[in-house]
Amino acid sequence: VAHIAGAEINANVVGTSISEQPRFIGKLSVAEMSPRNLLGDMGVALPVMADSNALQKAEFAADYSATPEHVELSNIHLAFDESVLTGSLQSSLDAIKRVNFNLALSGINADRYLPPPAPESAENTAAGSQAPAPAAADVNDGEMFSFLDALALDGKLTVGKLHIQNLDMNNVMLHVKTQGRTLSIDPLTAALYGGEAAIKANID
Repeated sequence: VAHIAGAEINANVVGTSISEQPRFIGKLSVAEMSPRNLLGDMGVALPVMADSNALQKAEFAADYSATPEHVELSNIHLAFDESVLTGSLQSSLDAIKRVNFNLALSGINADRYLPPPAPESAENTAAGSQAPAPAAADVNDGEMFSFLDALALDGKLTVGKLHIQNLDMNNVMLHVKTQGRTLSIDPLTAALYGGEAAIKANID
């Protein structure tokens, strides 16, 4: 048992073939704590969220297996606020990290974690559409996705219930894959107000 910045971490380790092909397996868990308080104690400032009570509680448990070339988390159970994330994740430890995952989120109200709506002044309301649109920021798309140079993703995420931007969706399924600096979403499907929506996209 270890205590790091107020978080209680439990881990057990079993090692095999240490001198030839070392492999370590075990269980890892973090007892219920407050991510908000933990990050605050570590001097990390969270962005302002619409719900100031978000990230008040979380706990984590998983089985793990690790070699010098590969790490795997299975039987993941991450509970935070009212949401539960389960599944598995594997990653190589090469220069290019090849990450595969299959995760399921019970549900989430994403609006809680987004910035609060900006207050609209009476002057802005009166001006309406007459106000000029702000100039677009000069964004270097190549630099924006440069982190993908060292990362290759291929994974699926399902969400039982998703509330975002005042929209309610069910049975959301997302398959994400990257190749170089291209990120593909194929598909993104969801049940939405009695119908179904399906999206495919490539972002580079």
